[in-house]
Amino acid sequence: MRLLPLAAALAALLAASHASLLEAAALAAPRHPRAAVRAARSGTAALEWRSCGSKKDPMRLQKLELLPNPVKVPGIMRAEMALLVKEAIQPPIKMSVQVEKEVALPLGLGSTWVQLPCPGDSCSVPDVCSPELLPRDGSVCPAPSLDGRPADYNTTSAWRACACPIPKGLYAMPPLEFNLSSPAVLLPDYLLNGGFYVKMKLTRHKRRLACIETQLDLDF
Repeated sequence: MRLLPLAAALAALLAASHASLLEAAALAAPRHPRAAVRAARSGTAALEWRSCGSKKDPMRLQKLELLPNPVKVPGIMRAEMALLVKEAIQPPIKMSVQVEKEVALPLGLGSTWVQLPCPGDSCSVPDVCSPELLPRDGSVCPAPSLDGRPADYNTTSAWRACACPIPKGLYAMPPLEFNLSSPAVLLPDYLLNGGFYVKMKLTRHKRRLACIETQLDLDF
């Protein structure tokens, strides 16, 4: 099974978070060749999300739920998602991601938010529908429900070829399960604990299609 391009873009939120932490870790890691690597740590991650668009946007995330929330790391996380697409969405669909980390100020002066680098210094994908990103192995993606009720994904009619444009309808995705591993890289405490903010915006020719903000609260 493959995710719908937008669902894959939403999944990229967590991927962008992880990649940005790795990038930050590379910048923060000591340069001494004999520096010891810290053992993997366990902790928890709690997620909150909200739409940063408007009701006029043609794509709107109606549900994004993680079970359990907070989730223990390492551990198993189950994700459920419902997405409403109000009209057929034609390519190109550009995805832009912004990642920030809350960092405590010295002397008890509160905190500030610092933008983290994106993988490869690129914080956007020109078109999530490009042939390079769509599966080519005959995989299928969820098909939309047109009657407003979740589709029965045990039937073949609930699936379609992974391709753009994205048809209109309600996409109530089947539950997805992720196996979360402990951070295995050397990260300073100020990066591995506290608030972590990710904003994803989808646009087509400067028209906003969807906007989603998430905040992760990390405790390791």
